[in-house]
Amino acid sequence: MDEPNPDHLKAYFSADLPAVGLPERFGIVTAYDAGSRPSPANLNATMDAELAALLRGRGLVHFRVTGRSRDGSHQEPGYGIAAESPEEIRPISRRFRQEAFFWVQDGTVYVINTGGTRLHLVGTWTERLAGRD
Repeated sequence: MDEPNPDHLKAYFSADLPAVGLPERFGIVTAYDAGSRPSPANLNATMDAELAALLRGRGLVHFRVTGRSRDGSHQEPGYGIAAESPEEIRPISRRFRQEAFFWVQDGTVYVINTGGTRLHLVGTWTERLAGRD
């Protein structure tokens, strides 16, 4: 089964956009709420710090992106990670036990199940960036 979580299709984002500009292609991964189960705040913070350290340690270009509900009532901080292919992002998503990750290419946002293969259309980056709706 490679169907997306319906909540992922409704995702919006807030971001600390890089000064050098947005990469043409990037993945968005969070370390929050592994297995799509709510986790205590201290565990989420620890896992987020571990994700940041992994990205720095590998020298990956990254910037803060928070996935969120449209109204902001649910938020999961993560990172946009510059990459040429979603296959560069998948192992990171798997490492942090995420159900799915987002892939942004040429201004279009997709969600990809970590264990799946299909890209599911979410919308354009511009329309899904918080404050622009």
